[in-house]
Formats: sequence, C-alpha cells, structure tokens
Amino acid sequence: MKILIDKRMNYIFYKKEEDYFLEIICGTIAIYEKKICLNSEQVQEYNKLGESYIDQLVNVLRQSK
Repeated sequence: MKILIDKRMNYIFYKKEEDYFLEIICGTIAIYEKKICLNSEQVQEYNKLGESYIDQLVNVLRQSK
C-alpha cells in the first residue's frame, strides 16, 4: 500500500496494487468512515486533475448517504 494523500481526520487516499482507495471520515456527532475503491473514470480524473479532484470527490461522497 502506498499512501498518496493523507489529510488527517479528513481522508486518506492510497494505492494498493493496481487499485486506488479513498477512506473518508464523516459525521459530526457520531464519526464514521466510508471506504471506496475508485472506478476507472475516477482514476482518469485523478490523473488529470490531481489532489483537487480527490477533494471534490470527498465532498460529494460526504454529502451522499
């Protein structure tokens, strides 16, 4: 596993073998974690836009239930 971005108490973005994973800290009163494996379209966007895309994706995922 290679950590690509670590924003403590916000999210961790890492690569494990050929897959990219995003672990997001969510919640206000109760804290919980969402973990996703990026699909090929999301990986392409990350490769084009870098960290700013991951920040946007985190915000979208945090707002989805």
